Amino acid sequence: MSRYMLYITVVAVVTLCCLQWVQSNGRNTAMADLVSVEYEIYGEVQGVFFRDNTRKQARRLKLVGWVKNTRHGTVAGVVQGPRDAINQMKHWLQHIGSPMSRIEGASFEEKSIARLEFGNFDIAYGR
Repeated sequence: MSRYMLYITVVAVVTLCCLQWVQSNGRNTAMADLVSVEYEIYGEVQGVFFRDNTRKQARRLKLVGWVKNTRHGTVAGVVQGPRDAINQMKHWLQHIGSPMSRIEGASFEEKSIARLEFGNFDIAYGR
């Protein structure tokens, strides 16, 4: 098989995978209003499964990014995805959190982005 044929085959497979992903998610993220939010959550948010619950909520909403504990007792991270899902996540972070947490405040820095910078939502260590 020539390099050209291999290239065409790879492009076709990637295109089909992307189309299937768009159909399964019900939206075209390339055309969606994508947002990236840096956040920090204050209160009793460490030692109460806040990071794990944040990861579960972000994955439910099909968002990407990360969450971590900070040295000064907060939880911080980045979350990216379509604006409507991001707004749901911001509300969850600021008002709901994990069942045992006590949220005292939240800060958000939001910006529009052209594409997602992460492949999944994970717990980060040592960032």
